[in-house]
Amino acid sequence: MGKLYVAAPEGQTWPIDLDDAEASIRRRWPNARFERPSSAVTGGSYLSFDVVVGGMPRYGTYVSRSHLTLSQGSPQDWAETIVWFLQLLPPGTPALAMAEDNPELEPVPSGASVQDVIDLYERLEQQA
Repeated sequence: MGKLYVAAPEGQTWPIDLDDAEASIRRRWPNARFERPSSAVTGGSYLSFDVVVGGMPRYGTYVSRSHLTLSQGSPQDWAETIVWFLQLLPPGTPALAMAEDNPELEPVPSGASVQDVIDLYERLEQQA
C-alpha cells in the first residue's frame, strides 16, 4: 500500500489552488484534519490532510495546481477519491497517474470510472 500520485503533465498546471483544494476536501470529508507545512525542497506550502476512507485513517497531500498524493491505501481504497478529484477539474484537463514503486507516468483516461482507475494503478503497481 504505497503512495498513489495523480499529477498535471509537466509544464501544465491545474486551476485548483490550496484554498480550493481544502474547501473541496472539507466538503467531502467534514472531519478531515489539515495542515499547511512548507516543503523542504521548494520552500512553498502544500496541503496535508488526514481523512477516514473505508473505516481506516488515510493521508494525502496536495501541491497547488500540480499534484495529489494519496497514502496508506490501495488503488481500491483511493479510486473513488481520484475520480472525484478529477471531476473538480475542467472537462478534458489532462492528468497523469504514477505509483510509488513505479516511476512511469500514464495518462488517466478522460472520464475514467472507478474501475478504470483501479485497473490503471494496479497495472502500474504490477509493472514495478
